[in-house]
Amino acid sequence: MRKSSRIVCECNGDVAECPTHGDSLTAKIVERLALQRFEMHPGIYHVTETCGCLRRSYLERKQGHDETYEQLWLRQRGSALHRKVGYAFQGWKELPIRMPIQMSSEEIVLVGYVDAYDPEEGEIIEFKSTRLVKWQKKNGFLPHPHHVEQIQAYYSIWTRCYGFPVRRLSIAYMDDQTPPTRFPVQLQDITGRIRERTMHLHDALTRDIIPTPEPRSLCRYCPFKDICDIKTESF
Repeated sequence: MRKSSRIVCECNGDVAECPTHGDSLTAKIVERLALQRFEMHPGIYHVTETCGCLRRSYLERKQGHDETYEQLWLRQRGSALHRKVGYAFQGWKELPIRMPIQMSSEEIVLVGYVDAYDPEEGEIIEFKSTRLVKWQKKNGFLPHPHHVEQIQAYYSIWTRCYGFPVRRLSIAYMDDQTPPTRFPVQLQDITGRIRERTMHLHDALTRDIIPTPEPRSLCRYCPFKDICDIKTESF
């Protein structure tokens, strides 16, 4: 099980318990804002955990990380924008999916949420809130590789386990100033890869063996960069 993460204040203490920066109202607000859609349980893994760095996913489950109130609020703003756009979509949306994975002595499960599916077009759409969409697009940073792998994982599970037709994959990026900007993604079945990575993460957590780091540009933003042996200045 994941250890509870703290929302910290300027005193580097729990903001809900700080006599200077918090009170009972703060505690209630922080409790609601910090709720996660996906609760972590042993043997049940989310697609995003397998498409990102497995070392980070391991550490997130083992110890969690502190988050400032500002970081919490910015994350919730992005989630609110994501939800509003998703609700405006007229097709199927917020679709939970799961793929059982049989290991030698037990069964684990890989789960996810398809943001949107257009049955008429046979299209899976993943909405992503970010910053500086126009700048990222201009400089060739979009779509992000881990987002591509994420939607291809959804495609693999959606077609293999549910049998719905898919003819197109799209990632739609948006920010406070830019409406959803769509990027097409290649149809590719990556079932083997996500099965292997899910089993690897489960085995690492079960045996307390930290996975090998997977260097990428996102390392510089990782909450565990100070305890990882990756030199982020090289990115």
